[in-house]
Amino acid sequence: MKASEIMTMGVYTVTPDVSVRDAARLMIEQGISGLPVVDAAGHVVGIVSEGPHPSVNVIVRDGVAELWGTILNEKKRDAVRELAENVPGIVGVQDHMVWVEPFSGMAFPAPGDTDAPPVGSIVR
Repeated sequence: MKASEIMTMGVYTVTPDVSVRDAARLMIEQGISGLPVVDAAGHVVGIVSEGPHPSVNVIVRDGVAELWGTILNEKKRDAVRELAENVPGIVGVQDHMVWVEPFSGMAFPAPGDTDAPPVGSIVR
């Protein structure tokens, strides 16, 4: 079997200057899980995707979004925070997400999170 037999035709793309919010909106609207990021010449320079999937729960109280769960890299933290900050009606975001470093299994709380549970090594 060849890639051409299973690939998606008519691929949606974004440019590097597109906001995370707009990229996420496009993925949701089109029912896709990733977008190639292309430069002005149409060359692929990266990919925005859903995975590896963070496991994040959002609790909203009085307009404040509390983010709880795990992420696998700090870029995901920034993306989840930005998405939450741009939801209409949200006036603040409290980050309680724990970053799990995938190679060592060490878990680290959000910077400055005094409400975070104790963390350490997570073993599979």
